[in-house]
Amino acid sequence: MHEPLSELKVADSTFLAFVCCTGDVDTYLDEIKKQHPKAAHIPYASSSLANGGDRCDDDGEPDVALIGDSLLNELKLYKKQLRRQSTMRISGGHQGKTLLDVEEDERMSCGGTPVANAVIIVRYFGTHLLGVTCGRLQDLYLRAARIALHRQLHGLSKPFVEAYRFDKNVNWKNIYGLGAGDTELIL
Repeated sequence: MHEPLSELKVADSTFLAFVCCTGDVDTYLDEIKKQHPKAAHIPYASSSLANGGDRCDDDGEPDVALIGDSLLNELKLYKKQLRRQSTMRISGGHQGKTLLDVEEDERMSCGGTPVANAVIIVRYFGTHLLGVTCGRLQDLYLRAARIALHRQLHGLSKPFVEAYRFDKNVNWKNIYGLGAGDTELIL
C-alpha cells in the first residue's frame, strides 16, 4: 500500500500526490489505481529513460486544463533542481557526471533519496467545480505535486515554501499558499 506524500483538500475535492521512484512506473500506477478505485481522476506524468521517455495522461480531466502536461513540466523542474544540487555536491574533481546524467541506472539517488520518475495525483471529486477556465484546477494539481516532490527531495520535516513575484503593473493577484500542514490559505 502506497502512502501519499501530500494531501490537499479544497471544497469537496481531495488531491493525493504520490511519487514513484522505481523503474516500473506502469506497475506503480496500476497499484495506485487498485488502491483508489473510487477516485474520479488519476492523472500522472513520468520522465524516465527506462519507461520510454516522457509520458503523461490527464485521465479524463478537461483538455483545456492540460493537467498531464503541467505535471510533466513540474517533474522536469524537480529533476532540473536535483541536477543543480547534485552538480554542486560532486563537482570537486570527479570529472564528471551528475547524478541525473546516468538516468538509465534507476537506483541513483540524491544523498540517499531516490530520484522521482513519476508523479501521480489521485483526485476525489465531489460536486463543486474548481475552475478550469481560470486555471485553479491546474494550480491545485500542481500544488499537490510540488509538495510531494519537495517532500521526496527534502523529507517531511522541511516545510514547503513557495516564492511569489508580483508584477508592479498588476494591482491584485489570487494567491494560494500552503503551509506544512497542506492547508489552503486564500488571501
